[in-house]
Amino acid sequence: PVGSLTGLRRIASGRDGRIYGHDGSTVYALSASGAVQASTARVAAPTALAYDDLTDRVFVLSVGSRRLTRLTTDLAIEASFDVPSSMPMSGDGSVAAGTEDGAAYFVTDAASGICRLGPGWATADFSMFAVQGVTAPRSITAAEGGRLYVTAQGTARALATDTSGRWSQDATAPFHLMMDPGRIAFTRSRTNYVAAIHGTVGWRELRPNELTPIGVARADCVADLDSSGRVDGADLGILLGNWGACAR
Repeated sequence: PVGSLTGLRRIASGRDGRIYGHDGSTVYALSASGAVQASTARVAAPTALAYDDLTDRVFVLSVGSRRLTRLTTDLAIEASFDVPSSMPMSGDGSVAAGTEDGAAYFVTDAASGICRLGPGWATADFSMFAVQGVTAPRSITAAEGGRLYVTAQGTARALATDTSGRWSQDATAPFHLMMDPGRIAFTRSRTNYVAAIHGTVGWRELRPNELTPIGVARADCVADLDSSGRVDGADLGILLGNWGACAR
């Protein structure tokens, strides 16, 4: 259980320290301690969700209703996209937010490839692509450097684009061909800087000369015993003054 909730099926963490999850009918935003801070039942039958670090939005995939929904961090619906009826969708699914392009990537049990919805969330931004050697992907997550990882054929497979923008398996990536864990998710380095908060009056970046020194500065030269920036008689005097047995 998470706080007072016991039926969460999928979760994702946000840069704001919140946990986002759903129980099949309601999407929740929870504090790190599990307290419910926001919820919405306006997303029909959520299946999977992901947090987009680039825009601080929550992507929700609803396989049964053939829809992608974009929510604010307070779970207000900002945009929705109905997947074209020509695209097979059924069973379970998984969604990821691209780390560099702002796109939503998702897979479902019915599709043989990977679906992509660009940041414009318009019909023209939707496509599906296949990757040579990868069939029936069942789980997807995004990693640093624009990589995607999918689970398929019993292993986790790393995907990357080449100079022409074509996706292929990336044999140089860590964890490529790792035994399939069922579902896969990557945590990434993050910043807690939020422009809407920290870019306002009352917040500013401190310059190096505004920082208070801590401790005693030491020069890189170990012979500069008085940290004057040079080795001279004063350093020799310190050395001779401490000549003799040293305490252990």
